[in-house]
Amino acid sequence: MPLTKATYSMIEGASFNVLDFGATGDGATNDRAACQAAIDAARAAGGGVVYFPPGTYLLTGVAGGDSTNNGLLVPYSSANDATDRVLLVGSGASTILKADSNSMYIVRYSDSHGGVESMTLDANGKTGVIGLGVVPEDTTQTSTLVFQNYNVFRNLYITGCAEGVTLRCGPDVSGADSGCWYNEFYSLKIYSCTRGIWLQNGPNASTSGVNRNKFFGGRVGQSGTNTGLQIDSGDTNEFHDVSFEGIQSGTSPNTTPTAVKIAVSGTYSGDNNSNKFFGGTCEANSRDLENANSYTEMYGFYAVTNNLLTANPLVMFGGFDSSSVPQIYPSQLYQSNSQIAGYENNLNYFLSSRGFKTNGIWMTRKTEGTGPGGSNTDFDFEFGYQAGAVYLVSRGGYDSAGTVYGHRVSVFFETSSGTFVEGTKIVDSVSASTSFATDTVTRSTAFVRVTVNVNKTATTFTNYATVIRLA
Repeated sequence: MPLTKATYSMIEGASFNVLDFGATGDGATNDRAACQAAIDAARAAGGGVVYFPPGTYLLTGVAGGDSTNNGLLVPYSSANDATDRVLLVGSGASTILKADSNSMYIVRYSDSHGGVESMTLDANGKTGVIGLGVVPEDTTQTSTLVFQNYNVFRNLYITGCAEGVTLRCGPDVSGADSGCWYNEFYSLKIYSCTRGIWLQNGPNASTSGVNRNKFFGGRVGQSGTNTGLQIDSGDTNEFHDVSFEGIQSGTSPNTTPTAVKIAVSGTYSGDNNSNKFFGGTCEANSRDLENANSYTEMYGFYAVTNNLLTANPLVMFGGFDSSSVPQIYPSQLYQSNSQIAGYENNLNYFLSSRGFKTNGIWMTRKTEGTGPGGSNTDFDFEFGYQAGAVYLVSRGGYDSAGTVYGHRVSVFFETSSGTFVEGTKIVDSVSASTSFATDTVTRSTAFVRVTVNVNKTATTFTNYATVIRLA
């Protein structure tokens, strides 16, 4: 019986083992051609797993469809056909794909329904290196629809790159969108990359954003990192328990090193709305958050350092220190636009005119400065008339140094529309030579009006009032 020569694929159980195609994994030999041959063979055979055993695979970049060279390329086949799909799998951090050229992708993944798992992508001190590009083969062409959808990337350690992970859509062609959508990323460790994750603008007008991708776990940052996550084009992406740490280096791509930066909209695509963050931590960054989109949502995402909010997120719930709004709910920060108009929630919501609501209790605080000697200040609170409503009203005035000269707290009963009966004052503190020249609670149509004038000769006051509807 003739003997069959054993292959690495037979021994290790993978469909296409790069060692069978001539790769050495010795860290000195250029293994690019051998590894690419394994990928091409998997594609020709109808798809499969390309396995990289432990070792260091040196990859010299070769010219591709645009100005950035390729280490390994998984080329585009189709958007939804389940055949010809290629999955690159290593043995964990001990499988190292190492760049041997400047300005190259270590892995350019340009197809759908595949992925990359369990390996290290190392820039090896080269410049302009992109660890993983989930991008078209040619990022500049505008004539052909291409899709990078439904891929799964997991357990990747990416180090020393100019860009750790980039995602980018192909072109709009006659009103139809290319896509970089519905990809999933698990447990990415992106260390010492100038920019960790970048959702890029597409190549032409009306190009889609990088949408509906999900990131689960992982860590971005450390020495040499200028930007953790930058969303230039993309909506409805989700980030679950992703941490950004030690982002303090350089002035490019952002003048202030920033953990998370979200633009209001893409250059060619629509608004970058509804990107969501669940959990996650920012630590030891020059700036934690720069947000320009008013529909960003953050749930328990801890970002407190030097934030630049040119637009308040739609939701910022939890993740902040308890001093933010202790009078509302410890450790929670509610923005004035955190509720979609017309959708009240019986647990809690915030409106600028009515304030915070929880289980039927509303509260808000308003202030207004007055000139020396005082003047009347009308504070209108958006509480419509309800028979038997009960209000807790706190009001008073303080000077420019923050010294309170007059402060009163009372319960008021609205016995009929516009008729308020004051109960016993809970607090009635008025300093010497100071008076409440005006202190009334009335109704103005759909508003409860608190009129306050704390008066002290030649003193400029800020009058204030807080109303809580108790029942």
